[in-house]
Amino acid sequence: MSTKAQIVVEDLQTIKLYKHSDGYPSGVLPVLEPCVEAFLQRRGWDPEYLLAQVVMAFGLTQERHRQTQFLGYGLSDEWYADIEWVYRVRRDGSIEVRRTKESWWDAAGKEEDALWERHTRLLTGEEVAEWQKAQWAEEERKAMRAFYGLDEEVSCGASTIP
Repeated sequence: MSTKAQIVVEDLQTIKLYKHSDGYPSGVLPVLEPCVEAFLQRRGWDPEYLLAQVVMAFGLTQERHRQTQFLGYGLSDEWYADIEWVYRVRRDGSIEVRRTKESWWDAAGKEEDALWERHTRLLTGEEVAEWQKAQWAEEERKAMRAFYGLDEEVSCGASTIP
């Protein structure tokens, strides 16, 4: 079974990036964090272009791993009922990581802007760090940081948690 996630960008929450598998933090943050960091350093806040770059970053990762399936990603204006993780990229570059609650199935499909906030739980920094301990997650992060020309010494501690 796949671990599904949706990614939203602050000020553009009407469009969500759907990730069909590996939606847990160690499958998302190693790609998302360097992309957001590089984008904000070079362009500043531009939610539409940022979302487009995030889509491209995940496509690049898929290509690097020679995954040629066409099921992996999509864009939607709806919250999907079967997602387990929600990520929100904030204006300051931080990334909120949320895990869905059991009531998500009942909540999905309702037309509410704050639905995801009520039916998800924000993870703490420690919880996110625990998820990212996988060796392949660190390898992915290094590869993406190298692709974007980011200094390896920069901490990802700014991600997640308000």
